[in-house]
Amino acid sequence: MFYSRFRSLYLYVIILFICGCAGGMLQKNIEEGRLTPEKAFDLNDNVLNDYTFGSADSNGLRFDVLSSRQRVWVDGDTLQVQVIVGAAESNKKRQNHFVFYSEGYRVKAKSDAELNRRLQTIHRVVQRYSGNDTFDTPHKINFWKAPSLINHPQDGNLVEMLLNIAKSSQSPAHRHISLLLGSFDPSRNEGQRLIDTMDILRAQGYTISILALGNNNAYGLLRSAVGDDLNLATKNFDYDSWYRQIKRHRESVASELSLEIPEVPGAGPIEVLAPDRAQHSGSLQFNFKHMKTGDQEVLLLKLPIRPQTEGKTITMTFNLNYLDSQTKIYRRKQRRLEFDFVDRVNSPVQSPPFSVGKAVLALDTHHTLKRVSRFVARGRQLKAIAALTKQKKQIASFLEHHSDAELRTDTEIIDRYIQFLYSHDNRLLPSWRVFKDMTLSKRYDRF
Repeated sequence: MFYSRFRSLYLYVIILFICGCAGGMLQKNIEEGRLTPEKAFDLNDNVLNDYTFGSADSNGLRFDVLSSRQRVWVDGDTLQVQVIVGAAESNKKRQNHFVFYSEGYRVKAKSDAELNRRLQTIHRVVQRYSGNDTFDTPHKINFWKAPSLINHPQDGNLVEMLLNIAKSSQSPAHRHISLLLGSFDPSRNEGQRLIDTMDILRAQGYTISILALGNNNAYGLLRSAVGDDLNLATKNFDYDSWYRQIKRHRESVASELSLEIPEVPGAGPIEVLAPDRAQHSGSLQFNFKHMKTGDQEVLLLKLPIRPQTEGKTITMTFNLNYLDSQTKIYRRKQRRLEFDFVDRVNSPVQSPPFSVGKAVLALDTHHTLKRVSRFVARGRQLKAIAALTKQKKQIASFLEHHSDAELRTDTEIIDRYIQFLYSHDNRLLPSWRVFKDMTLSKRYDRF
């Protein structure tokens, strides 16, 4: 999947799931044509990581801390604090090796028309942007002419093909393997062999991603194999943006990252709004395994302030400890926020910085859609429409003073949901379930 530098709002789309289909295969909604099973994605992802909040410096690690206000009321107050840790995109390019596999694939079969169309679209994109990518498949595909890394039989399976790549003499330096999967339903043993083979390739230095081109029963397996590097080719999938992203070389900037937030004198327990965690008392600590070029971690905190005397100042300290991947030296960055206490009488109300306001709205939208899914599950479409309309109005009000393409896209998505629910009002649909619609992700709208 596109890396966490990319902001995508994993919005929940409420679409009818047709149950009882042969073999348990997913049936895409004919009208929408872009459904993804809920189990294919981690619903606890930090949605703020999928938005942009400014850009990282081209050198080193970004570490920014912002508060909704610098002046707080003497009779008590509540603030939102945003923390951004990120690394800039790399200008280096990596070579892609595409591996296409689909069980029972036949190029001229009518049932493969959609799969062929998607594969041809990918081929056109590859030809447009690059001339050095390689391609392997056990199937006969006449329209894709590209060098192969290995010799393999035409009836070979996916795992054996990847093992041959692992055993080849090719250098994995700056090389990325992109699996293009059509129908794929491996046995439990074959699925484990696939994961183990990918571990071998990663140990050698390859990076791996998967683009699912067709319906299959292996979404959970694919998710466990590559995590966020799983994409699904939905009806409105942006192949150009997807390809430009997987071409970007990603290298480690820092590892063993630890964000420490000591207890704030004069403040109550800090509530962590994103990522979704429980309320904490005293100090906080967040650990990240590594940070690669293009990655970001965005935190949003809620800080209750106890009543104080006017003129007093309190300080909030943030420490980021990490191992610099280039110098192999442990480093620390520190940021401080100072808050001045003022009487609210005759004091103007401060507006939050754009970045904090955007983060609050994005998180509100995420929570609104989760509530809406529960309303629809109980057949309360009108209640869902009311919640969506209220959130759309809040975003529109924010956009009257700020310009932001991502939030504008959110309003368009919400409006689509509203129209869909109006058209299905007063229907009893016991088989409705919540799905993620990948076309709503801003991952594909950022270039």
